[in-house]
Amino acid sequence: PVLLVVSLVLGVTPTWHILLALLPLLVLLVLTYGIGMILATIGVFFRDLEYMWSVFLMLIMYTCAIFYYPEKLLEGKTGCLLRFNPLFCIIDCFRSAVYSTPMHPKRLLYAAVFAFVSLIVGLYIFKKNQDKFILHI
Repeated sequence: PVLLVVSLVLGVTPTWHILLALLPLLVLLVLTYGIGMILATIGVFFRDLEYMWSVFLMLIMYTCAIFYYPEKLLEGKTGCLLRFNPLFCIIDCFRSAVYSTPMHPKRLLYAAVFAFVSLIVGLYIFKKNQDKFILHI
């Protein structure tokens, strides 16, 4: 909604590429659900995780290229780290949809595979340990 309001104020006309933004958003939903299930399970058993999470979030933010676009960084040694980050792939595909440029299908596929694997692992870990939650809370 915010993007829609800003585009209306600035006079930007949306193209059909904006519909492609739903794909990265769907992958992001699956990824966050899977990672959330894993972190919820780990958080029950290890209470210190909530204090370490703020440090991990800052590290994730800098490796996702949210506020900068690292075209030059992708060619160097740090490019491998950025390419293996599924959130970077999701953000790059979303950015491509908003800017009406072609998406990188390999990046979207990599992020989707990572998201579904995290969902399967997260659900498995959560279901396996849900009976132990009451003993640790």
